[in-house]
Amino acid sequence: DPLPVAAFSVDPESGCDPLLVNFTNNSTNALSYSWVFDNGQFAQSENALTVFTIGTFYPSLIATNTAGCSDTALFSTGITVYPPPVADFSSSPDTGVLMKYTEALVTFTNLSQRAETYLWNFGDGNTSTAASPSYTYTIPGTYTVTLAANNPNTCNLTDTSRFVIQVLDAPLTNFSFLPATVQPNTPYTFTNLASADAVRFKWNFGDGDSL
Repeated sequence: DPLPVAAFSVDPESGCDPLLVNFTNNSTNALSYSWVFDNGQFAQSENALTVFTIGTFYPSLIATNTAGCSDTALFSTGITVYPPPVADFSSSPDTGVLMKYTEALVTFTNLSQRAETYLWNFGDGNTSTAASPSYTYTIPGTYTVTLAANNPNTCNLTDTSRFVIQVLDAPLTNFSFLPATVQPNTPYTFTNLASADAVRFKWNFGDGDSL
């Protein structure tokens, strides 16, 4: 009998979890077949189907002829099953963001894993596809920032991370003083009329003294 030659093809070679793979036997001069899928599963059929989970696997086929001679084919490039993406991010500042004059700048750091594309929603109707964008808020308020991380290798699976950020208005400064007219060597009383959200103060009296 001619010696067997083991050969096979797989479809698909990669994809998302779980991945159903079709094995097509292309062997010649063989009568029986043994599949070793490298995932703990085996088969004795001419062609085969099996399911792979996350990882890289190297299946093989043993083809045997009527004389008991055998040949082995190995899928050496491997079948790869990709894990899904994980969306995550941090922001700086990460809590109450104080507006400076008329804007508040927030820098976002992308901590996602296994993602290739990103879609940010800053909670005010504006978006970005940058990996780690910076964004300027112009109106005080509470915003839910959303990051969607996508990987086309995992059947376009997307993971989403959310974070609530509060943008605080800058405090308003104001004060009054008595007496209202300049009177040399007369004590003045200064009354702080700043907005209630102000927590620290510094006075400059214009004569070199401060408090």
